[in-house]
Amino acid sequence: MRNFSLPKTRRVSQGEPPLRPLLFDRLTEEAPTTSQTRLQGDGEQLIRSIQREIALLLNVRRTNPELLDPATATALDYGIPNFTFRSTAVPLELKRLALLIENAISIFEPRLLAPRVELRPDPDRQNLGIVEISGSIRVGTAVKRFSFPLALDEQTMMTEILPPDTV
Repeated sequence: MRNFSLPKTRRVSQGEPPLRPLLFDRLTEEAPTTSQTRLQGDGEQLIRSIQREIALLLNVRRTNPELLDPATATALDYGIPNFTFRSTAVPLELKRLALLIENAISIFEPRLLAPRVELRPDPDRQNLGIVEISGSIRVGTAVKRFSFPLALDEQTMMTEILPPDTV
């Protein structure tokens, strides 16, 4: 049986929070150095990787319906609470769900700095909401802002990455 150990966190530069390997990287047999390289990456590849990871995160349901404390969150807290009881037609529900999504992203996708989430109904399609996710990424020594939309289906509880011109 192979011994698994969690890779150590690493600081990018003085005064910045440590980058932790992504959850699924920590659960695989992949070498920590490869995982650390994927935490940084180059521009387009990094953006696509972050989009995929966030789509995975938002397609997993956790049992805890509350906001998570980053200091105590574990792999069991991965995902977002079940939102089938919420409606994208109710503004207060949209704000609460956006806050829960933002909280999960900030904990489980460390490559997206200062994530922000805006959720709104999709006027063209019933039972869908649009999730606009924005934040900053570090590419080499530069910090770049980016955003992308996701479709959120209230019936299937699944998200999918949308083309950038959807927003």
